[in-house]
Amino acid sequence: MLPVERQTLDLPVQTLSTSDLQSVAIRAEVIYVVADIRLAVCKTFDFQQTIQDVAQLAVVDVVASKSYEELSTAVRSTNIVEELTEVLRNELQSYGVGVERAFLADFAKCTTFRMYGETPLPPTAYSEEPV
Repeated sequence: MLPVERQTLDLPVQTLSTSDLQSVAIRAEVIYVVADIRLAVCKTFDFQQTIQDVAQLAVVDVVASKSYEELSTAVRSTNIVEELTEVLRNELQSYGVGVERAFLADFAKCTTFRMYGETPLPPTAYSEEPV
């Protein structure tokens, strides 16, 4: 079963770089309906995951194409809503999805730190007493 009514997909936070290499934290939301159930079911294995994948890539494309100043201006003027909505409409149409609106729910300049290394052992591996 797949609901066809209006739905909202809350995308996870993405840490991205603008065209002038400023780090930003972005969280977007997509409001959509399933316009063609046949396409939605037949063209994807995991419908929700497909929408999320396509939407996250669209956010990357839109953000990476702008400088921090351009992006800030677009967010304040809501031009980013129209641009992101249009990009997602075009991308998701082939999967039977009608995008009503896409927008940035969170937008902030940030400093990014990444830690690389081996996965730590679970706490029980360090203790001598049984848990």
